[in-house]
Amino acid sequence: MKKNKKIIVVVFVMLLTVSIALAYFVGRTLLDGKGASTTVTTANIHGATLKVEGELNFNAEDMLPGHRDISRIKVTATGNNEVIPYNLVWTGTNTLATNLKFTVYKTSSQIETNSNCKKHDEQVSGGRKLYETCDIKNESQMGEVLTTGTIQSSEESILVELAKDEFINATPDGQIVYYYIIIEYPNEDNDQYPKDKGGSFNGVINAEASDTKSDINIIAAYIEQEDGKYEKTDDIPQEGYIINQEKTVCNNGAKPIWDNKNKGLLVTSFTKSGTECELYFDKIYTGANLLSDMKNLKSMNNCPTIENGQVTVTGIEYTEKLICSASDDDGESYYFRGTTNNNWVKFGERGTKNIWWRIIRINGDGTIRLIYAGEGNSVSENGKNIETANTQYNKQQQYYNDNTSVGYYYGSTGSPNYNNTHSNSTQSTIAEKTETWFSQETNLNETTQLNHIDENAGFCNNRQISSNPQQWWNSEDTANRGTGAVITAYKGFYKALTNNYNWRIDAQYPDLRCSSSPEDYENNADYKRDNYTWKSHAKRGNKTLAYPVGLITMDEVILAGGFGGQNNTGYWLYTGEAYWTISPRNFNGASLVFYVNNDGFLGGSGVSGLFGVRPVINLKSSTKFTFNGTGEKGTKENPYIVTD
Repeated sequence: MKKNKKIIVVVFVMLLTVSIALAYFVGRTLLDGKGASTTVTTANIHGATLKVEGELNFNAEDMLPGHRDISRIKVTATGNNEVIPYNLVWTGTNTLATNLKFTVYKTSSQIETNSNCKKHDEQVSGGRKLYETCDIKNESQMGEVLTTGTIQSSEESILVELAKDEFINATPDGQIVYYYIIIEYPNEDNDQYPKDKGGSFNGVINAEASDTKSDINIIAAYIEQEDGKYEKTDDIPQEGYIINQEKTVCNNGAKPIWDNKNKGLLVTSFTKSGTECELYFDKIYTGANLLSDMKNLKSMNNCPTIENGQVTVTGIEYTEKLICSASDDDGESYYFRGTTNNNWVKFGERGTKNIWWRIIRINGDGTIRLIYAGEGNSVSENGKNIETANTQYNKQQQYYNDNTSVGYYYGSTGSPNYNNTHSNSTQSTIAEKTETWFSQETNLNETTQLNHIDENAGFCNNRQISSNPQQWWNSEDTANRGTGAVITAYKGFYKALTNNYNWRIDAQYPDLRCSSSPEDYENNADYKRDNYTWKSHAKRGNKTLAYPVGLITMDEVILAGGFGGQNNTGYWLYTGEAYWTISPRNFNGASLVFYVNNDGFLGGSGVSGLFGVRPVINLKSSTKFTFNGTGEKGTKENPYIVTD
């Protein structure tokens, strides 16, 4: 039999020394701290590069029997879709009389973990009982145990297989797997001091080539038809289809992925030869398909009326599910209204939980605007906020009594200059909350953002002064409206309220345009100031946001069915929880911003109010979706699932 060829070596040197301690059952074992050295190595195998890196954290300076520690080993394989077989082994000596135990887990994602140990010193008859109990953080998230075993006591060098016949795909971008290895110095509940005195533990972890050949047999392939059913085929589709991860199955626990770019089959969790797979391919559904469907399904009756570009909303019968349209700065926008239940999207993760969204509208440039709706394997009927009721729009006390604080970002307090007041130099409380959640608590990282999230779509914090100068919320000090403590009605006030501060009960006038000159919006001062876009990537707007995330506007709430001042529990944006919009309302001794209350109506509150937060993002028009359910697209049971 051909001898295995060593292909990768990663060195971890570990040394245990034992001091003298009086103990009846167990003695104290001391480690001198030399067990944390790490070597990263690479090797070329069949034209592919396999890289192994990590750190072995078995280096406690004061270790007792019962001690457990966790190590993470990262393996990256880069190549042209070559499946590489290998064994993960430990080679070294354990001159402790006690056999060490090991447990190995394997995951496709990195997990935050560490070992938290508590020492125990118990008085017993004839001496002391010294030992440790240890908890491994997130051990339950590591999945099933891959292997377990012991590292036997031996004066001679021994080889221990930590994982045998492992397979990894060497992909062009680099396939990554993680091994989490728990090593335990077991508590044998007897006097371990004499037998372990002077013992040591030294060794290396490395990967060796396995003689086992990878073997996958595609026993059947099916492609989706126009009616949603699947038909068996002898030809793997090369374009226009994506593999259905839910329906596709392999034995041996393998997970196949069809690489559309390289026209090849990628397999993860591949552990054995003789693997058989049945592949199911779905038609690729894109943002363009979604837009086309919405155009075709646009409601002919009961949508808000439009005359000379002005949208007029007179309320809605909440038994209706509508698709309507209105102009924004980029063209015709199609939005969901009423009792819509077919606008659910799964995109991103928070920890191990799916993030759910709902589609507000397709923007005029074809990008797709989503609002956060919860997380988990499933969500409530209407969705949730990331924060339920504890976020102020702006918590800075000095800004409550100044026009600055209606800004998502804001400028100088007390200034008589409108542009200084509403510059974008300082981040509001709610902007900080939203961007921190996006950047730190989700997996919507830079790569995901660039792949899926549009770089230019913005969020309109419309701080234009009301177009009706007779509204009594507008001060007679017309030259200084919108500055300092001057009474001011912002544009949103005119759209939803009357001159005497009552809600319009006959009609309200939402407007998706952020510019006062839509024919030349990119050069319009209002648009450049109030349309919040991504600082590092956007080519238009105010280029202020650290991350491409914002909030819904009051205009979008009204168009969805949230008629200002009336309880509306039947439309799809109702959650039973209150949450902020991004839209200013007015200033009259305090700054007010529009929000959706827990009865679903659009209201106004001072910026010091405590409400929830529902982040909003925009997907690219080229975004691809898959579906794991059946029936109507976009329902909770068959949501749009963003895919690469």
